[in-house]
Amino acid sequence: MDTYEKVYERNLLEANKEIIISSPGLNQTKVNAFVRLIKKRQEDGVKNTVVTFDPEGYPEEKIEDIKALVQVLENCGVKVRLQDHMHEHFAIIDDDIVWYGSMNLLSGAKIDDNLMRVKSKDVAQELLEMTFG
Repeated sequence: MDTYEKVYERNLLEANKEIIISSPGLNQTKVNAFVRLIKKRQEDGVKNTVVTFDPEGYPEEKIEDIKALVQVLENCGVKVRLQDHMHEHFAIIDDDIVWYGSMNLLSGAKIDDNLMRVKSKDVAQELLEMTFG
């Protein structure tokens, strides 16, 4: 599982303009790690957006926890976009580097998750259009 993490984190730390993460799920460990990781980038003006599943769509017992994680992101200057339906798992860094697969980048990973890294403005553009219209 840690095969991708060092490269992924380095990509986040080297962002110059913008980081967009689409992660239907959120968990405290991954959200806190992300917020810590991007703090310096934000201070340097890098914009951060997270697209995630609306907390209201979670089972009753999880709604408040997920709302709290959304609040953590927003309090740290991350723009959060809530979606009613979503299945896309990706990160786009500076409109150029794309991490794409079945892994929730801000939630727990499963043993059969997959993730690939592609350097492609075209792929990034396609995912952005799919997500933001």
